[in-house]
Amino acid sequence: MTPVPVRRPRGFAPLEADRPRSAGWPIAPISHFRQKVTEAELDLAFDLLEKADRNLAADLGIYGIISGAAPTQHSPVPDLTVDLTAPARAYDNLGQRIFFGTGQVVDCSVDHAGIPTEVPVAGQERWLGVFLLGAALLHLPHPRPLHPNPSENSTDPSH
Repeated sequence: MTPVPVRRPRGFAPLEADRPRSAGWPIAPISHFRQKVTEAELDLAFDLLEKADRNLAADLGIYGIISGAAPTQHSPVPDLTVDLTAPARAYDNLGQRIFFGTGQVVDCSVDHAGIPTEVPVAGQERWLGVFLLGAALLHLPHPRPLHPNPSENSTDPSH
């Protein structure tokens, strides 16, 4: 397939010349110097970067806790909670990153079914497992379009 030349105004140089795409390259929009990009194009860039990050972690077989999230007995008063140290980084089997930047307190007084985990008789013990579960946080659109002039952007909702 022969690329079709595209007429461009002066001063607009493509970052990628009109080369034909091979089967191994993702189809992405061609950007031009000083061209405004849309929110969808920015989202696409971040989505492709996140996908590459996941593929790399999955290909290398990296999963589990990489750093942080060390459980310690809750202090100053020990109870049926544990503190997880922060920052913590982990990957699941699909290469998805799990991260938290502040310390977490995990309540171990009941299990996932709501059954109390207290030891009924002194001298006995009970083993518990703590698992990290990630949740995707999707970005929210702006409540109103931003003005092209940054000085006109206001946090006042009455505008």
